[in-house]
Amino acid sequence: TSDHTDRTERHLDSRMGILSLTVELSRIFAKDESEKANIAAIDAIKRSFDASAAALFYINNKNAFRMCIAGTDFPIALPEARWRACVNAHGASASAARFGSWSIPGIDKALPSWISACLYGSGNDGSFVFLGREDGTWSDQALSSLASLQEAISPIVETRHERKLEEQKRAEAEKRLARNERRLRDLFE
Repeated sequence: TSDHTDRTERHLDSRMGILSLTVELSRIFAKDESEKANIAAIDAIKRSFDASAAALFYINNKNAFRMCIAGTDFPIALPEARWRACVNAHGASASAARFGSWSIPGIDKALPSWISACLYGSGNDGSFVFLGREDGTWSDQALSSLASLQEAISPIVETRHERKLEEQKRAEAEKRLARNERRLRDLFE
């Protein structure tokens, strides 16, 4: 019974940790509409999972392929082929997944143990989190926690992404309208 009690307590602690992280990520995304929020988010995820390295891969509203690495100050643009190669090889699974040695693009040091999850999207389009560990492998509990985070945060990430796409479309439509108004005004003049 003591072993069962310990497992139950660890499970509850893990669930509370994911709930706290979900609240923190919700707060980050609510306060900051910019891509800098993604940096704060991956920093929080890395810290919560006690990972050695963490990266967030996503496609922004201008259809640019980006990556945020925990501990950096700005998003990094990646060529589409490089971005897709990383996501296809390690992140395109519908559920949280475990994989072996890999290094974040631009980082020389490969870490032996990784977990990943798609936070939004399907196939190789969307937003993906990668967590690396230098010592030991990721436990089943960590994989389960990442799956719980995926489930909890996906609607927030999806809504944020769709809102940014709509803002981009609206801005483009306003530019087209202004350009057409100028042409019409020039025609009348």
